[in-house]
Amino acid sequence: MKYAGSTHPICYILLLLVFLAMFFFLIPSCASTSSGTARPSETAASGDGPSGDTTEIAVPAAASRSYFRKISPDVLSDIEFGSPLSLRRAAGNLRKTASDYTEPEKVLLSVAAGITTIAWPSVSITWETPEVVEPTSYLGALDSAQLGVYDYSTGDIDFLTLELPSLVLLSSGTRTDYYNTARTALKKALALNPDSLLANYLYGILLRRMGQDSEALVFLKKAADSEKNCLETNYALAKCYQATGAVSAAESAAQNLELQYPENTDVIKLCAETTFAAGHYDSAEQYVARVLQKQPDNTTYILFRARILVQKKDYIRAAALLDVYARTDQDSRDYLMLRAQIQRDWNRNDDAAMDTIKKAIALYPDDMQILLFAADLALSSGTIVDGMDAGQLAFKILAADPDNTEAIYIYVMQKMRDKDWNDAYTYSSRLMTSSGELPADAAFNHIQICLELDKTDEAWELAARLYKERPGDEKVLQSYLLVLTRIGKTAEAYALINQLLPQASSKMKSTLYYRRSFIVSGTEAQLADLRSSLIANPRNSDTLFRMYSIYFKNKDYRKAQYYLRQVIALNPSDESMLKLNTELDSLVAR
Repeated sequence: MKYAGSTHPICYILLLLVFLAMFFFLIPSCASTSSGTARPSETAASGDGPSGDTTEIAVPAAASRSYFRKISPDVLSDIEFGSPLSLRRAAGNLRKTASDYTEPEKVLLSVAAGITTIAWPSVSITWETPEVVEPTSYLGALDSAQLGVYDYSTGDIDFLTLELPSLVLLSSGTRTDYYNTARTALKKALALNPDSLLANYLYGILLRRMGQDSEALVFLKKAADSEKNCLETNYALAKCYQATGAVSAAESAAQNLELQYPENTDVIKLCAETTFAAGHYDSAEQYVARVLQKQPDNTTYILFRARILVQKKDYIRAAALLDVYARTDQDSRDYLMLRAQIQRDWNRNDDAAMDTIKKAIALYPDDMQILLFAADLALSSGTIVDGMDAGQLAFKILAADPDNTEAIYIYVMQKMRDKDWNDAYTYSSRLMTSSGELPADAAFNHIQICLELDKTDEAWELAARLYKERPGDEKVLQSYLLVLTRIGKTAEAYALINQLLPQASSKMKSTLYYRRSFIVSGTEAQLADLRSSLIANPRNSDTLFRMYSIYFKNKDYRKAQYYLRQVIALNPSDESMLKLNTELDSLVAR
């Protein structure tokens, strides 16, 4: 049946089907992707991601970039790369009259400006940013980052929403509760675009904040290499080199920055720090002087200069600077350490140094460097600090840092002084097997400890190896001759001494005559060698003590006391020598 003036229902159905077909045909099947973004199939198991392994990374949905689908891929790639130069280039390519901007173009211009403001403060923004009407997750993430807040609400829908919230790492905020979320998001961003300078930079900064400096180096170096003249990335790389102990690399990176930014105070400070760490004290002092020219009231750098001068043993100028610093602060850790060092090494006033270091311990009871200085001072002066001798102070350090080689060395020295040879051997053995650089006398101490415990095979093995490696080293020769004598190879020792004597220095001649006195027979022959030893070096305490021992054994107490008092004059704080002298006083008085 037909109805006048109306359409048959079947026609409505047909028209609806045609409309639906046209709708689905015209809708884009997926969002466009920029040329700088890797496809998921290329990155999921590449092994080149942030973790360096082959763990698959969840990549955002394919429709993630529909908001910027009409933007040039080159422009979007520059924004994602995120360097000062690429952001400026992107803004230039987007520039047009204000009325012609689309909303996504306005957003990208604001994103470029926001990244530059937060990440590259040394760079000026040279483009206008038209007002954005629509609220977006992109600008929301930037606003949050500037407020020191990580934006969790971006939805992780594309590269920028994954990356932008982590700009909070460059703000002054102190929160850390977002680190794991930021790490996951940045790993996803780097899976999408592993070459992004900004993403590598932010990931490196995040790893440093998480205490993973060695891992951070990879990403910070990639960021710095991507744009050679970027101040912030190269500065971050130099600081990371510092943190990992790569002293030469840090110094080189800092000085390369100075070539590009010679008037930048932060760069000059970095050069001062890195050259000081490298032991180049003259250069470090010049950099510090340049900082003080710009900032004459910078007390931190006044103290830094004093520290450099102490290293150069320029104690007069160092002390003057400490006096200047003391007008504003007498409780600073570094001030107290430097003051104590000057009192000990220049003023030769162990009591004053002891009072200063006691104050430092009271203010900073858990500071390892202060405790180490106190232990070293207690060892050299033979005194007690805060009720603890050098060994006890060193042991306190080892409770917190078991591998501290300096503390182990001091502990061993104290145990040798106490003649606690078994404990000394235990810790000396640890020291000899440590991977760090050993104190100069560590091996010679170990040889002596082994001989005291009759571990002659171990002593011989170490002495023979040292002699083979450094046959011209006087200390090595002394230890080698000692072991030869103790293991009964007296003929070999005697021949070597006679061979060395004609060309030996005065100090070495003194040692050789002293060592030969143990080989020759008869008291007169021994005393003759000991007198020759003292002619070559009147301050040889070993020879003086051996003279005392021979005269004491022969009950010639006055001569014995004469030589013992010379030993005490050289070692006035040695309590064992003072005790022997007291006993001699009573014998001489009889």
